[in-house]
This record gives sequence, structure tokens and C-alpha cells, in this order.
Amino acid sequence: MLTAIILFLFLTVIIYDYKTALKQAEKGIKRIYTVIMLISFLILILHNLKIPIPSPNILIIKAIDALFNVKG
Repeated sequence: MLTAIILFLFLTVIIYDYKTALKQAEKGIKRIYTVIMLISFLILILHNLKIPIPSPNILIIKAIDALFNVKG
């Protein structure tokens, strides 16, 4: 049931955004919007299905260590 609600809300937002803002947006903006919406939709669906999502903390720490050579 919660999956249907999530799907309905996402479709409603996408339709509303397309009719208002996305119709006149550039292709790059549309791509960014699509990627962000897909990522957020997938995270919500996985969370709803009780599938564990790994934390991005390890990747962030490794990226900071690689960029700034910080030893922590």
C-alpha cells in the first residue's frame, strides 16, 4: 500500500513539474532533475521494501582522504 502511495506522489510531482517548470527548461536541467528524482524514488522504494541501503559515509571519508591526504 505504501508503495502505491509513493508511486502516486512521485507521478503527481513529475506531471506537475513537467507542466510548469520543465517544459521550458534546458536539456541539462531536465537530465539533472530526472537523475535526482530516480535516485530519490529508488531509495524510497528500497527503504519501503526493507532492503538495507549501505551508508555513503565510507565513500565520503575515502574521497576526502584522497583529495586532502588527511589521516584520520
